[in-house]
Amino acid sequence: MTLRQRRKPIIPVEIVRDLDAFVKVENDFKQPTTTGGTISIITFIVVICLSVIHIATFQSNTLRYDYDVDWDHDSKLKINIDITIAMSCSLIGSDVLDVTNTNPLESGKLEEEETWFELSPRQQKAFNRLQTGYKLIRQQYHAIHDLLWLSGHTIEQLPEREIKLERKPDACRLHGTLEVNKLAGNFHIILGKSFSFFGAHAHISPMGVQALNFSHRIDHLSFGLPTPGLIQPLNGDLKIANTGSQIYQYFLEVVPTDVQTSYSNVETYQYAVTEK
Repeated sequence: MTLRQRRKPIIPVEIVRDLDAFVKVENDFKQPTTTGGTISIITFIVVICLSVIHIATFQSNTLRYDYDVDWDHDSKLKINIDITIAMSCSLIGSDVLDVTNTNPLESGKLEEEETWFELSPRQQKAFNRLQTGYKLIRQQYHAIHDLLWLSGHTIEQLPEREIKLERKPDACRLHGTLEVNKLAGNFHIILGKSFSFFGAHAHISPMGVQALNFSHRIDHLSFGLPTPGLIQPLNGDLKIANTGSQIYQYFLEVVPTDVQTSYSNVETYQYAVTEK
């Protein structure tokens, strides 16, 4: 017995072309022009731009906020500080105290580095870039969910000074990390050094100091683990004192923030500041 396979009839290509409902113009009757080519190129570019915009809009993140109570009262809160005061390190001191009057030495100690208050050209350029974005935030109202991160205007610290000045250092850079309890407290930089004994806290002020200058520059102030690009309201803050008796006070309210994305989870802190 012989098996034969029937071949399916093949539809000629000419028949498919004849079924096209749109009238085709023969190539011999087409006359290309410069205007038509220009319009085609412009149309192609517009289509590409619209496609890129739609893709970027689709991939953009929209933050949705939920509020909860922070039940973690036992863990420590990190305070990351980098501030320069226009006085010698031998004349000023810093410490932190909470409402329980915990020994400030338990929170750690900031490093003191003699430096110059005047920035070098490279440092000034970096500091100006740092101030650019934050001035916009201070001068205009922005919802925090629209400007949670400020890419391109944030730096972790100023670059190293490329030019050493011939005069003696006239400023003190205080930088480092302190670990404090999650309680109300205060961090202050004052004239003199602080010390603790038998649960008491005291300051010793140097004698004969006539010229006080609490002009300062805040290069960085944040809470929690370092989060590059996160907005810190006091970064880039510069204050120039007009008199020796002028003091500055900042009142901060710190809020723990847990940012969850499809790529990672970030546990950090945001803060609002009021200046007096």
